[in-house]
Amino acid sequence: MGSIYLITNIINQKKYVGKTMHSDPFVRWKQHIQYAKSDKITKYSSAHTMPIVRALKKYGIKNFKFEVILKCDEKDINLREEENIKKYDSYYNGYNCTFGGEGIRRDPEQWSNHPHSRPVTCWSLEGNYICDYQTIGIALVETLGRTPKSSEKNTVRSCCKGKFFQSFNYRWTWKGEKLIEWNGKKTRLRSRIYGYHSVTGEYKEWDSQADCAEDIEGNRKNNNGVKFSLDSPRTAKIHCKKWWVFRFIDGKKVPFDKIKVTPRDRGTEYYKRIAEISNQKRRRPVTGINIKTGEIVKFNSMSEASYFLKGDGNNKAVSGILKNIKKGTKQAFGHRWSFD
Repeated sequence: MGSIYLITNIINQKKYVGKTMHSDPFVRWKQHIQYAKSDKITKYSSAHTMPIVRALKKYGIKNFKFEVILKCDEKDINLREEENIKKYDSYYNGYNCTFGGEGIRRDPEQWSNHPHSRPVTCWSLEGNYICDYQTIGIALVETLGRTPKSSEKNTVRSCCKGKFFQSFNYRWTWKGEKLIEWNGKKTRLRSRIYGYHSVTGEYKEWDSQADCAEDIEGNRKNNNGVKFSLDSPRTAKIHCKKWWVFRFIDGKKVPFDKIKVTPRDRGTEYYKRIAEISNQKRRRPVTGINIKTGEIVKFNSMSEASYFLKGDGNNKAVSGILKNIKKGTKQAFGHRWSFD
């Protein structure tokens, strides 16, 4: 069983509502007293900043009354705490600094007090002005009808920075800023798409990538598979749940019989050739100057330099050479290195 307790300041009648699962609720009262008396609590600890602890220090413990007002099951304790904080008005006119329950929740109107909060403007997808909000948090409370998650706030923030076209079917900017003009490549992310079932040949169209993911995968947010299929070329198409999907480009469609699939196993020689091409792209010539003699040595890559220093096939010198180039260490293996 859990307990809901009430601490009352008998001087000004301000109250604090708390909860505890301890079998003896007075243990929790003793903890509050201990926090108020202790000088070892750091200045920025949560116990030090609790309004009830500061009030106990200011008015004295003898001027407060502790009482248990309710016993309840553990599954109901958060709800009962919220109800009693509202009943005694201890958030707005007392010592509670949240609305209670599980987690930290404050009045949305107070979110704009944060020094880094910024007002935002909400726009329709067509670019028509809708309204302004004091903060992103308040905007999402109005939009979603609940307290937003940090990841949801970040999507709106990304819209304001011009990284995303929309969030929650609205466009967003910092208040006072104009909507960013999106070029064709970026807005194409929201264009209609179509697809063929790779087995039956069934044809479908969707208004967006999210709609396609909801239909195929059952979750409009889990659309990575759809994106991989969209981005793969016609000649090496990747399927998503047996669907090949394409973007409409100038109203043209790829016929079903023109789609080609790359075999899963192309053979050892193919992958060796791809690896060599990749190595060639990443390979950069390097120059080393001997710190004692001044002799200059040149190599086509850091691997070749490592073979020269450590022996054929030994790559152990690569990390030291790269560190010397990028971080400017004094030397590596008796040389100062640089990219050509």
